[in-house]
Amino acid sequence: MDGPVQPLVSIDAGGAEAAIPARKHVLPLWARWVGWIFYALSLLIVGRIVYESTILTCWRGPQMVGFAMFHGAMPAMICLVGIPFLLASALWLLPVLIAGALRRFRFSAEEFVLIALVAFNFVLVSAPYSTWEHIDIAVCGPGEGGTEYLREFAYSGDLSAIQTLLHKGYSFDPSGPVGTGALLAAVMGNRMNVVQFMLEKGTPVNAKDGAGATALIASITAGSLPMTKYLLSQGAEPCARNANGQNAFDLAEKFKRQDAAALLAGFHCPARPPDPDITTCDQRSDCVVVH
Repeated sequence: MDGPVQPLVSIDAGGAEAAIPARKHVLPLWARWVGWIFYALSLLIVGRIVYESTILTCWRGPQMVGFAMFHGAMPAMICLVGIPFLLASALWLLPVLIAGALRRFRFSAEEFVLIALVAFNFVLVSAPYSTWEHIDIAVCGPGEGGTEYLREFAYSGDLSAIQTLLHKGYSFDPSGPVGTGALLAAVMGNRMNVVQFMLEKGTPVNAKDGAGATALIASITAGSLPMTKYLLSQGAEPCARNANGQNAFDLAEKFKRQDAAALLAGFHCPARPPDPDITTCDQRSDCVVVH
């Protein structure tokens, strides 16, 4: 037990003293101690997640949150100890709230603080990483991770975040590799708003990435017919080929995008050259590649 309740003293309107009983604890002492222990140890994992989502993201750019904890970085792996205690704190919180409901939530100040802290842990770990990124950019700016932010936001269609990046001082060459990468990321994510934005910024619709893919080719891979139609309307070259010699029509047939194949067939692109995989040898055994 927690001992006798000490009364408080107040003065009524007539000047007479009146005893007001102090608020009792709803939870026994052992239950409160268990809650504090679970909360303290769960901070190992919660603190690490928040650290990666804020300080580390500001310092190094977008992160794969949790990657280091599961891939051999010993100081980070220690934080995994907090996972069972985070789960245990959830199991602790449920009966506590039920007990509180039965007592009309007449928790003591200490209990309210403990419950609020435990609940806030779950708010922190459940917050989407994109929410942290918005905060990080607003507070820290794009830093060295501006290009990674741009491609990530292009793929997710977060145009407001891209505009915040630019407002915070991030700049890039729309017609260079960064602009092309962002355009293709937006196409792969089927994000029409970002594609329109990148084209308006000056990214060439027929720009190619390192693998020779254009936005039109990417739209076939992504399987978005409306995107394919839009890019064609913006001057996309239907016969452009990637590093493997495939154009958009070839990929539409490969991936069985029948509507896209029917649309692209009308452009009558030259046939793809056959692969140089047939060889003949003369009497001197010198092999020559033929098509």
